[in-house]
Amino acid sequence: MSKDNFVKGAAVLGLAGLIVKILGAIYRLPLTNLIGTEGMGYYQPAYNIYNLLLAISLAGFPTAIARLISEKRALGNYKGSYQVYSVSLTIMFVLGLVSSVFILLFAKPVMDFMGSSSSYYSLLALVPALLIVPLLSSYRGFFQGSQEMLPIAVSQIFEQLFRIVVGFYLAYTLVGIGLEEAAAGATFGASIGSVVALVLIYVFFIRRKKLTKKEINESDNNKLETTKSIVNTLLKIAIPITIGASIAPLMGIVDNYFVFNRLALLGFTESQIADMYGQLSGTAHTLINFPQAFSTAIAMSLVPVITDAYV
Repeated sequence: MSKDNFVKGAAVLGLAGLIVKILGAIYRLPLTNLIGTEGMGYYQPAYNIYNLLLAISLAGFPTAIARLISEKRALGNYKGSYQVYSVSLTIMFVLGLVSSVFILLFAKPVMDFMGSSSSYYSLLALVPALLIVPLLSSYRGFFQGSQEMLPIAVSQIFEQLFRIVVGFYLAYTLVGIGLEEAAAGATFGASIGSVVALVLIYVFFIRRKKLTKKEINESDNNKLETTKSIVNTLLKIAIPITIGASIAPLMGIVDNYFVFNRLALLGFTESQIADMYGQLSGTAHTLINFPQAFSTAIAMSLVPVITDAYV
């Protein structure tokens, strides 16, 4: 990957990340005005659990997939790079299925333990996203490893757009029923956004099919590994990254647990606690996380560059 391509890739992802962060920050304002800080206090605890499950199930895998695909492509082993994608797609489906089934079965006791029982519906609304986002990460890893950042950027922007539009519409529709239901409607936007992003990136993948076949047919260095070997390599790369990526969402859950449970012991009602927690999570966390858009973009673009140089 040339220096120019690296700069372009980082710029494309950086711009997409900036748009996503700006949209997310702007979205919080009307959503908070609609459901109030109490509603945000029901909305955010569900995302804390969701973010941890995503971190555990896939945080390191997109990077691992991208690195392995980039390595195969640098050696001219295009058939091997496609095999990595195929194996990773199966792994991601299994991880997504396990996460989504876990929440379907244990959402109620999990939220009761967290002291946020009113966030139960919000967590259930994220079940489809838990299944779909891991699949989405496989395709993003494929394009990242192939040094094609545009499909990733487009899918990220449309995922956020649909998350916001659908989430706000459902929250607006359901707020008359109750804040718990409105918060669940807002979180369900993430599930719809992930579906749209998956469809979009799959379209990019299908459009690239001819090029993929051409690369495989024209290469004289195509080699296949055993599935076990690929899985072991992916895990070796992904596990350390996953451990590091799990710390922040884990701390969010710890904060959630102590805020809700300790304040409950002091005599505050869940509604009052949710209101106070919503003041923290509704705006402060959004501003704190804003700079990550740029660092993430540079990191994603660097993976194939470093791999090419190493190989």
